[in-house]
Amino acid sequence: IYTRCLDIKRHNLKHCRPDDDMIGVQIYVVAAVLKQFCQRSRGDTVQNCKSISTMTHYRLFVVDDNPEIGELIQEIAEPLDMESVVITNSNDFKSQWMDNKPDLLVLDMVMPDMDGFDLIQWLAQTTCDVPIILISGREEMYARAASKLGKTKGLCIPHVLSKPFSVVEMETALCDALGIPSHETAREVKTATG
Repeated sequence: IYTRCLDIKRHNLKHCRPDDDMIGVQIYVVAAVLKQFCQRSRGDTVQNCKSISTMTHYRLFVVDDNPEIGELIQEIAEPLDMESVVITNSNDFKSQWMDNKPDLLVLDMVMPDMDGFDLIQWLAQTTCDVPIILISGREEMYARAASKLGKTKGLCIPHVLSKPFSVVEMETALCDALGIPSHETAREVKTATG
């Protein structure tokens, strides 16, 4: 069952189908239960479970020429079980992309060495199947136009955020893009159920 859930999860991430969010939530719950089981197991079972318990980790690339923004997003992502890599220029991004694709990408639209539009074109040429969250300090229309361009080229761009963004906005966007419950959602569910 667990292997099948992971296959479904990978499929959802690959195609970024928002109508399958419930499956993503179910997979997240199954992974969390298995992780707790593995942490309680002893002996040989622990060895078998170590790879399972780390499968809920996500790899996030944050591409922004402002390292402070990158660090902020990294701090938001860490409690969500996301390993973040902050990249401050497009050449390093392209190199790291080729070496190890992430599960999610946060991309600043305005970079000194390459425009966000150019990076979106490049990602489309690489047949990117990773959800992309666009952020921009420029007018929101600029990022929305880039989002529209990316979507016409087959990219999955579920969110566009304007700088400055709130912690809750970024957390919600990160979780929604991966189909996992955010801390806000968990708090709302807990409050609603007592």
